[in-house]
Amino acid sequence: EYGIVSGGPPKNQGVNGCISGTPTDINDSGLWLFSKDPVADKETVAMLRSKAEELGFDLGVLLPVEQEGCTYSEPE
Repeated sequence: EYGIVSGGPPKNQGVNGCISGTPTDINDSGLWLFSKDPVADKETVAMLRSKAEELGFDLGVLLPVEQEGCTYSEPE
């Protein structure tokens, strides 16, 4: 139903926890919170953020992504 994905090992110290890679890295870096729902409810996002923080990730690297209003075509 949801997942926390790190693009690499969180081995670098960030401001409020560990980060994977550096702000300029392309590979082996990044942190994503995923939901199977096109628009995750606030409770799910809060739970994922809390769990990521418990795991030691610096949430300051997360950027909000607007999903509201996106349309998806049916696969052929």
